[in-house]
Amino acid sequence: MSKNKLPEPVEALTLVLLTYTGLILFSLTLIVMITGTDDLQNQDSALSLIFMIGKLLFFGIPVYYSIKKQYDLKKLFKIKPVSKEVVFLSIIIGLSLIAITDEIQRVVDLIVPMPDAMKEILESPKDMQGMEWFLLFFASVFIVPLTDEGLFRGFLQGSLEGKGDPVRAVVLTSVSWTMAHFSPYLAIPIFVLGVFIGYLAWKTESVLPSIIIQAMFGLIFMILLDPAVEESFNSWYLMGEHVSPVVLVAAVGGLFYSLKALETK
Repeated sequence: MSKNKLPEPVEALTLVLLTYTGLILFSLTLIVMITGTDDLQNQDSALSLIFMIGKLLFFGIPVYYSIKKQYDLKKLFKIKPVSKEVVFLSIIIGLSLIAITDEIQRVVDLIVPMPDAMKEILESPKDMQGMEWFLLFFASVFIVPLTDEGLFRGFLQGSLEGKGDPVRAVVLTSVSWTMAHFSPYLAIPIFVLGVFIGYLAWKTESVLPSIIIQAMFGLIFMILLDPAVEESFNSWYLMGEHVSPVVLVAAVGGLFYSLKALETK
């Protein structure tokens, strides 16, 4: 075991940046090889799918690096089981954050409207069927939560926490995670989400709660790809173009209750 059980923050951040740079180049190269440059603009769904699946491959880079450096893997990647109560509270927090961050994005969109081209990209998975849909489901619900939380709330935030300042660790990790999404129009809700799940990772010393919450976001996203389900869901979830006040009050109350309950765990 290395005397330095955790990597230095600059070391961890550099490796995260290199990992994501490699992931982007890999995804773009693969999609060009498959579809050709002439059809690249029409392959938003395929590119997103390749990018998410590629995360699993490139997640091996920090893991391999940590093994070679003989870092404390359990501490660094926050590999620790949590109680059933914490899992239950994580689910409540996840449902609450889905509504809260959704409304934040809707308010932001009033001030800085998202371009139609980006909206089309976000809508493009609705055209997926069969095996393509299944792969996107598996990536959204399993691969992305595992790799994102392991890399950011684990590897990066863990190294920052090693310096003894959890607030700084959570904020800097959330900023890095937001930048990794390459979407300025979604930056605020992504950052807010990152702060809360970063806090959970620090409080519980485990990435499991944040993995659960990310998986919930992916699951809801995939369920609502069905137009009939989306219409039924929006009938009680929305009031006009915004999240229903009743839903928001319940979400804020659930978030407050769960965070207070976690303080005693």
